[in-house]
Amino acid sequence: MTVLIYRHLLLPYTETFLLEQAQHLRRYQPYFAGQQRVEGLPLPAGRVAVASDDGRLFRWTGRWPALVARLKPEKVKLVHAHFEGGGIGALGLAWNLRVPLVTTCHGWDVTIDDAARWPNPVLRFLYQNRRRKLQREGALFIAVSEHIRRKMLALGYPEERTVVHYIGVDGHRFTPDSTVPRTPVVLFVGRLMEKKGCAHLIEAMGAIPKPARLVIIGDGPLRAPLEALAAQVFPGSEFLGAQPGDVVRSWMNRARLFCVPTVRAANGDMDGCPFVFFEAQAMGLPVVSFASGGTPEAVVHGKTGLLAAEGDTAGLAKMIARLLDSPEEWARMSAAGQARVRRDFDIVKQCERLEGYYDALA
Repeated sequence: MTVLIYRHLLLPYTETFLLEQAQHLRRYQPYFAGQQRVEGLPLPAGRVAVASDDGRLFRWTGRWPALVARLKPEKVKLVHAHFEGGGIGALGLAWNLRVPLVTTCHGWDVTIDDAARWPNPVLRFLYQNRRRKLQREGALFIAVSEHIRRKMLALGYPEERTVVHYIGVDGHRFTPDSTVPRTPVVLFVGRLMEKKGCAHLIEAMGAIPKPARLVIIGDGPLRAPLEALAAQVFPGSEFLGAQPGDVVRSWMNRARLFCVPTVRAANGDMDGCPFVFFEAQAMGLPVVSFASGGTPEAVVHGKTGLLAAEGDTAGLAKMIARLLDSPEEWARMSAAGQARVRRDFDIVKQCERLEGYYDALA
């Protein structure tokens, strides 16, 4: 059986969680489709279709006859679109294939204020109409956290067809090597954008005495101002830019704690449930962050990490110092985080649950 995975852009480096989920399906074989291919993650050869290769018909009408014809031998059972815009874009495709449409909402797609996202009132009206059409015709809507489900319901998504499903972590790849010594590194991994709160982390590190190190993995529009801030507040901060997964895992294995203090951005953008928090905890890395968005669902305060009130930079600094200075508490949280991720967020178990949803629809 085939599930058509739809994402407008196939597939940015930052969306490893989508590829991970697709690769861990057991009874459904993924086929990827989108509007355009971007430099990013490798996808399976021969199982990728890009609308820009077939002209503009799909973009303007939702019809993609070449793909529909190509997929006939595949016995597609359903379309699984990612992000709200992807669900809207895939409505016509699912209708032409005569299969149900599943849409997963991840965070910014339902948390950014409509007025900020669509300043033009005409475009905003048109988009909201298309959202209502998706809400009427979509077979199932998946939220990546309870926080995102609440946001979706507030936007009008039907309660009876909107469920929470966590993607999960590959426990085989994300397992710490106990022979590697931990060093006093505070690790940040994420896009350098407002909602990731890297500026709060840098300011908090200004209150942390050396030899603590700050290592920042990721790139984005705020890199230059963040580097300037770090030069003033915590000189010697290491900005490594975007890095492949094996490098990220290596740093997770060496670091002492993980900190991405997510916040609500000025336009309303918030993290749904940061996937990287589960990866860090699977690697035995306690998390320090703000209790913002879906973060309290990923991190259990006092058990697998510590959460300060959103925007409380002084509180964040105290929690970082606390875990750097307390090996006993660190060890307890490290073990608890690993156990919780393996028990509740194993990607194989989560994909079995996802395929259960697929079965009910197909």
